[in-house]
Amino acid sequence: MASRIYQVFLMGILCIASILASGSGAISVETPLKEEVCIEACGTSEICNDICRIKGFDGGACKQDKCCCKIHDWVIKVVYHTVK
Repeated sequence: MASRIYQVFLMGILCIASILASGSGAISVETPLKEEVCIEACGTSEICNDICRIKGFDGGACKQDKCCCKIHDWVIKVVYHTVK
């Protein structure tokens, strides 16, 4: 199992290296600042959980009368910018 984790890690490194080798550019990594996003008024936690899953989050619950969706802990967004 450990070798599988290293394999995924190495594939990520190879992808980034190939992007850098393809030309002038810069990579910025953006991570979410909050662990959850509150999107709308909340009826019940069960309905909120379903709404969040439909929108692509890990689920959700009612907090202070708002439906708050959980963000994936591992989400990292890599953006490639071309330098002119």
